Amino acid sequence: MRVEADRSSISFVYPFLFSAECADSIVHRFLSSSTSSRDGIMKVWDSVYFETEDWLPHLSESLRPTNDGNAIVECFEVTNQFLQSRRGLNASNDFLFSFRDKERTPVVIRLESLRVCLFRNGIGMIVQRWKLKSDHPADWLDFQHYGHFCDLERGGQLGVVQLSLERVEFPDPFSIRTGQDDGAQFSGTFEDFNRTVLESAQLFRGGREAVRDVFVSGRFLPYTIAFLRESGDPDWPCEKVIYKLRRMHHAMQAYCPAPEQLRRSEPFYLQYLRDQLFFFSLEGGGFVASDASRDHFFQKTLPSHLETSYFLVFLIALQQRFALIAMSADVARHWKCETRGRSRTELRKVFERTRDRLFDFTARYYFLQVVQRENHHLCYQRWQAVFETRALYDEVSMEVHEMSEYLRDVDRQIREDRVGLMTLLLTVLIGAPSLAIGFWNINIEGFTASEGFGVWAAIAAVCGLSAAIAVGFSFLWAIIRFSKNSDS
Repeated sequence: MRVEADRSSISFVYPFLFSAECADSIVHRFLSSSTSSRDGIMKVWDSVYFETEDWLPHLSESLRPTNDGNAIVECFEVTNQFLQSRRGLNASNDFLFSFRDKERTPVVIRLESLRVCLFRNGIGMIVQRWKLKSDHPADWLDFQHYGHFCDLERGGQLGVVQLSLERVEFPDPFSIRTGQDDGAQFSGTFEDFNRTVLESAQLFRGGREAVRDVFVSGRFLPYTIAFLRESGDPDWPCEKVIYKLRRMHHAMQAYCPAPEQLRRSEPFYLQYLRDQLFFFSLEGGGFVASDASRDHFFQKTLPSHLETSYFLVFLIALQQRFALIAMSADVARHWKCETRGRSRTELRKVFERTRDRLFDFTARYYFLQVVQRENHHLCYQRWQAVFETRALYDEVSMEVHEMSEYLRDVDRQIREDRVGLMTLLLTVLIGAPSLAIGFWNINIEGFTASEGFGVWAAIAAVCGLSAAIAVGFSFLWAIIRFSKNSDS
């Protein structure tokens, strides 16, 4: 098999967490981000809109930014000027990706687009879409495998030849610079593009709204679109390419699958047409077509749909997964039931925050259906099945329920303790003196009878016996309370 490079692409998705309360200010910073150029001020980002013609009406409205702030997502793409300028990303030239494994030949790649999607529940995603200038499946497999590592140690190095050493002040997509003459090699990694995106909105680590990892630290999720054509190469049959693509294997990784692993079964595969299918995994997914027709639909329309509407289905399912994971992680990080761990007020804050986030997620971000087209809907269902969205949702819902039950039990116990303490106080202050007076049958000499206790003697007798009775009641109450705590 060979890869039709003009119709194929690999998108690397880098998910992160940010403060949902600061979403409006972050959106404003993206829109106002700019840098200087020879022609004056150069804008960095433009707002982009998703194609939602076939989406459910209420969801379509939520995916298109409005002035009332009801959109659930904001999407930005670097301007064409910034993408190509030497004071920007300098992506008018091709890049050279050198693998960590030096035995592999570097591949020439081109940056097609750089986007960032900000869901207002605090999930952000940086999307880098690349094209390879190679038709060999080994290059595509190696690029997908090593490219999904952001850093140099596990992935590889990017290089681009600049025509001059013009200084790039901001933003600088490459952190490593070598050479002093014209034609020097500027080098970096995919992580440098991520840093450029975050710096443009002042979201770098240590900033006012530092971002946090929500996926495996330092890794992308690849979304690969591969159109294959038969070449008669026995080393690269179609099933081998599909198997390695879904499992994120590099080209030289051992290929000895079990028969069950070659079956294109649910939920990891979805047949689109004959010899065309979607593939899904926890690490990413995409689409593979073998010997697809070269008419207009398969040449232009389908690749466009795969990079837009089908990709949006992937992003929505991915957002749901990470939003639920973030909620569960927040509970694990802050919920402690030990006496010395957290006060009841702090526990209630954790519960209320999680409950409110879950309610907001259920109302605005968790959908049974998103698109009124069969293939899109089936694709959405597959992503949810592979990401185990329902199980994650049930897990967070159970956590909220259990936290509510725990706080209810604590409140009930506190009320019982207060009632018991109030009963003890009433017994001590009213019951004990009444019992003491009844026991002594006190008559005050000169007041209630001609004979009896003197005033001070009566007071002493009542107080002494009341104190003894109060001590007895208190001791009995302490024993009962201790036995209840021991049983619980």
